[in-house]
Amino acid sequence: MDEIAKTDRGREYLRGLDWFVRRLVFFKNLAGHVRRMLAEDAEHDRTLIKRAAEHEAEHGRTPSKLRRGVEMTYSPEYFQPEELVVPVATDAGPVQHFCQLHSALEDLADLMISDPVGQHVGGALRYYLDEGMLLADVHLKNVGVVSREMDKKAIKIWAITDPGHFVRLRSDLPQVSIPDLEDA
Repeated sequence: MDEIAKTDRGREYLRGLDWFVRRLVFFKNLAGHVRRMLAEDAEHDRTLIKRAAEHEAEHGRTPSKLRRGVEMTYSPEYFQPEELVVPVATDAGPVQHFCQLHSALEDLADLMISDPVGQHVGGALRYYLDEGMLLADVHLKNVGVVSREMDKKAIKIWAITDPGHFVRLRSDLPQVSIPDLEDA
């Protein structure tokens, strides 16, 4: 790391890496809140997702209220998920809360896309969000540097190496379950 920090380009990369890590941690924490909201039961999940879609069709996209200051609460040594939650109005019901968290996840993915270090991870997260799937368990141990060929030369990029499971954000996506071996 000391060698990288000796050049302007290296320092710029390390700053970008720091922001990428902050945003990825924040994304995972927000995704965890969405996952917990949708963990009650399948009928509840379908109803909440459907009502959220209807709400956004009627009222437009819910602003996320994502602020840069909120991102700054990350600390490499310790972070508290409750510090990273997007502020929600106390009178917001579950539908508005869900919509606000969904918008914040989109905004975070877009922030990652806007940065050269996190652009591929952010692009993948945003792609699946747009398809109605939240990759809710992407964290620092599930991303890594991989080689890709671009313009006939190999480059190294950050990519999701283990997407884990996803959370359905659209009610029209099929529910998949795998039976236990004992039940099969």
